[in-house]
Amino acid sequence: MKYSVQYQQWSEHSGRPAETLSSADRDDISAAEFAALPQVGDHVNLLNFDGGPELTGVVTSRLFTLGKGFTGLTIVVHDHPETDWGQLIKE
Repeated sequence: MKYSVQYQQWSEHSGRPAETLSSADRDDISAAEFAALPQVGDHVNLLNFDGGPELTGVVTSRLFTLGKGFTGLTIVVHDHPETDWGQLIKE
């Protein structure tokens, strides 16, 4: 089975998710990695490692695309300006 993940940032301007080509997007991940991906309601901070945009916010949806020998997951991250990131983790 092949697994992939794509992250998209919710756009307030268009009222729908926008493809962001995040450096966290992956085309071939293991089942264990796939199971550990963020769930709806999780706060995420995807850093820019390879020149892609940073995504910060709360996961609002997960769309699964299932095919023969393939499972794709699109994770939508919604900006959440009310989040006090300093309260979520002790640095």
